[in-house]
Amino acid sequence: MIGNVVDARQAYNASRLRTHENVLSYDGSSRDVFLINSVVYKVVQSDWDYDFNTAEYEAIATNSHEFPANVRYPQVSIFNVNGKFPVIAMEYIEGEAIAECTCHPDDGECMTDCMTIEEYTLIEPFMSDPSGFNVIRCEDGMYVIIDAA
Repeated sequence: MIGNVVDARQAYNASRLRTHENVLSYDGSSRDVFLINSVVYKVVQSDWDYDFNTAEYEAIATNSHEFPANVRYPQVSIFNVNGKFPVIAMEYIEGEAIAECTCHPDDGECMTDCMTIEEYTLIEPFMSDPSGFNVIRCEDGMYVIIDAA
């Protein structure tokens, strides 16, 4: 199991109090993200009425995708912490976050955090939300989709 209820509760409380300890991102459109004890915790922001975390957990846990050998989801767990929605815990992935913007060497200058055409073609069929930096490019050639909501 990834994570624990104590750290999930810490993330939930930090989200509600908007504390800046352990924050990976307050920039998400619907969730705050924390790194606590080498585990990522996602907390649905208080003004939302949709449970993104349960949707993401179910998408990953019931994954029916036949991923290529170098594409996967992280390990996940889910915890009820007496909030409106549960908190999802996710394996922390080392690597470079890349975005769905695509670039081609012939295009001239290209941002290094954009997917190549080949990466986009490989990963896009498995992404429910291709916007943002929702894929980690690992040094070993693995691609990990970190947002399945």
